[in-house]
Amino acid sequence: MSERKFASTSIRDSEDMLGLTPEGVNKLLADTNTTVAKTKGFTRIGDVNFEDGLIFTSLMKLLDAGNDGDEMAGVSGIAGENKKDPAFWAGGTYEQAIDGTAKAIIRHDGTSKFTETEIEGKITATEGFLANWTIQRNTIISKDGSVEIDSNTNTISLVNPSGGRIVIKNSEIPDILTLFPVNLPIEESLAYLNHEYDGHTRTSAIVVYVSDNAISELIISSYKIVHMLFYEIETEIYMDSHIYIDLLHDGVFSRRLAEDRHRIFLHDDDKNYTKEIYVPSMRIPIYESGTWSIRVAHSKTTESGVIANDWFASATISDMGTIKAETVINRTEIGSNGMVVATSPENYTYDAGDLFQVRRGKYGLQVTDDGVKVCDTMDSVAKDWYPVKLITPYG
Repeated sequence: MSERKFASTSIRDSEDMLGLTPEGVNKLLADTNTTVAKTKGFTRIGDVNFEDGLIFTSLMKLLDAGNDGDEMAGVSGIAGENKKDPAFWAGGTYEQAIDGTAKAIIRHDGTSKFTETEIEGKITATEGFLANWTIQRNTIISKDGSVEIDSNTNTISLVNPSGGRIVIKNSEIPDILTLFPVNLPIEESLAYLNHEYDGHTRTSAIVVYVSDNAISELIISSYKIVHMLFYEIETEIYMDSHIYIDLLHDGVFSRRLAEDRHRIFLHDDDKNYTKEIYVPSMRIPIYESGTWSIRVAHSKTTESGVIANDWFASATISDMGTIKAETVINRTEIGSNGMVVATSPENYTYDAGDLFQVRRGKYGLQVTDDGVKVCDTMDSVAKDWYPVKLITPYG
């Protein structure tokens, strides 16, 4: 052990001494440690020792001696065509590891599955799922869409599914004259999808104009996608099937709305696969104009050298969902210069910068450095503000 550590240390130190590249150092270290394993290591099977400590094999299955020798773990060097076959697994058989149902799996492509895991230390991730939270690039969203943290816009949004929103941001509350811009809602049914997937995708899009300083949102009603796969095949293979529904902005990925990823065992006795994917209703804040679209796509990969004839995959949207855009009026917005609470353009309280203004229908009250004023024509284009003389105990 000491010689191996010494060899490794010497090789690491030789990077500067010998002028080796990092790749050269890594290769030399691997070769040296392999030599150490062969000359200094040993292999023990039962009570028998073998002088060589280097073992070459393709597949090793580990058995549970206390449970009738059931296969429970293993190591495999068989990577498969797409490098997705298991390299290490536990809590199941090799077949279950390939199927993705073993308790713990580490695959050759670096992906893994653990039924329950405790991790201490640093985690680096760009996307994924954590309990009821979804991490997508610079956004963290709760499963029901009621909470969203967006580092792109530096906002925290709390959403009421029936309407209404609380927004906390590090930018300023806009001027009251641009607080409630006119933005007519646009609505279009999602396209009906029923086609063969051959690398193509299907989208349903609407063009949305977002007014400056406005908070707008896409309202996507709930819908269901029935994912179906039919095939004709005379052998047994595994297929990785992935169907996903994405939201795009001007053709660029914005967020994933739903997906179904599954490893399917194809065989001659069963010629179809069906799964229903329910996509709940969503209210998604948008801050940019452009074309917003929903894309449904499907990808599939099979084992090397196997061709499945007569593939047919389809995705049918039922309960015909809709997608529309509208300006968010019912909101509480907290910014760096104040806040606004509004339920409609006729009912709000605005306190930002040097202006405090309240409107209730046609009546208004405002306080500025110039004093207090009232208005009884808030429902008119021309609003007449009248100063209010404050009566104090001192006259």
